[in-house]
Amino acid sequence: MKKLIVAGVVAWLVAACAERTMEPTSLAPIDGASVLAQVGPPHTCCFEDGRVLRTVVPPSPLPNGGRDPIYSFTNGAEGQLPVAGVGPGSGKYHGGAWAVHLVAWNTTPYLITSDEELFAAEDAGDVTITRVPEADFRCPVQP
Repeated sequence: MKKLIVAGVVAWLVAACAERTMEPTSLAPIDGASVLAQVGPPHTCCFEDGRVLRTVVPPSPLPNGGRDPIYSFTNGAEGQLPVAGVGPGSGKYHGGAWAVHLVAWNTTPYLITSDEELFAAEDAGDVTITRVPEADFRCPVQP
């Protein structure tokens, strides 16, 4: 069951990275190679400190290998994109080796565009953040 959940999360994150929508609750097994072959740059990917980043190459799986934090919402406000903790120009950006964290709302969702806003929401009890290292992936981005 855990493999099905991780496969669903990976498929959803890849789709989000490529500006496609997929229900995060979809737990059907996927063929990662065919999903990755369907997506390509440039697409809107995520927020980082209020700016919007876009993909520059197709994403690829990197299980347990992420270094750059990315926070993907399992439910969220309209227009919500994943939130990157770092990005190009940031001293700690490792080229989009994304360490996946899932964010679930405990209250009515509102738009979050930076990790600072996300951590404030977590401190307020508005969201719960869970690390999912099996879903890590590589997807370099640029502003």
